[in-house]
Amino acid sequence: MARKKKLFIILLIVISVIVLFFAIGIPVDRYRVNSHIAMRVQELNDFPHFHDDGNEFSFSYDLHRRDLYMDLIERFDLDAITAGLTDVELMLALMDWVVNTVGHYGNSWWPPSDGTDAMSIIAYAENYDNKINCRGLAILLAEVLRLYGIPAKHITAYPYEDNHPVHVVTHAYSAELNQWILLDPTFRMFVTDENGYFLNLYTLRKAFMHGTPIFINENATHNSRSFTLRRYRLFMADYLFRFSTGTNFTFGSEETGVDTTNIMLVPVGFTRDGKEITTTFANAFFSTP
Repeated sequence: MARKKKLFIILLIVISVIVLFFAIGIPVDRYRVNSHIAMRVQELNDFPHFHDDGNEFSFSYDLHRRDLYMDLIERFDLDAITAGLTDVELMLALMDWVVNTVGHYGNSWWPPSDGTDAMSIIAYAENYDNKINCRGLAILLAEVLRLYGIPAKHITAYPYEDNHPVHVVTHAYSAELNQWILLDPTFRMFVTDENGYFLNLYTLRKAFMHGTPIFINENATHNSRSFTLRRYRLFMADYLFRFSTGTNFTFGSEETGVDTTNIMLVPVGFTRDGKEITTTFANAFFSTP
């Protein structure tokens, strides 16, 4: 009888712990998540403005260079993947191809020693469990988009502070929609507002600042595992303070010696020491092709 009573007490304790976990543990976790996002949003709202500082930039996009990519086109039958698509459909089809071809590993070395063109990135990844970091994925996607006529570039997204990792995404220009579209091949992801309009880094920053709803595609994944909006909001909250990109996007454009200038867009009132040219002129930084 005493043994049964003891087992009953143990069972009650176990049930109580489980109940406490769900009743207290998960809200605590959510509180921490929401607190982190709130902290990052406050940083954005502390530096909300961009304005014309007189800077003008000339961006170039080397398009339709099939002569440089025939090995890539033939090996992966890219013409079949892209035939008959609108420019947005083409963006999404090629992002799917990138994600299905190369996985993500954030700590992989960059840049590859053999080059940063699309085929070199894929060859490098094949030697490392077929994975590469976010920069490699964003550059790979941007290159194949330019191959099929879409102006595209990789943009590095930074937090407020310097001693923090960065994230790299692809910006692709839709002539049909007359806008830049954010594509994140690390997560097979694009972002829209409540009306279904595509967002870019600049409009996503505004959405975080103002607390307006955002949505992601249902097939978003990270290395074949589903990736939720909640997780992306927590992740991306770190990377919307300032942005950096180059000016010349061509075959292997990350290689040393390519004629490009690095530009960092920062909000008004934020100062830093760095090698990039800094600007507060968002319209120039995100100028249309």
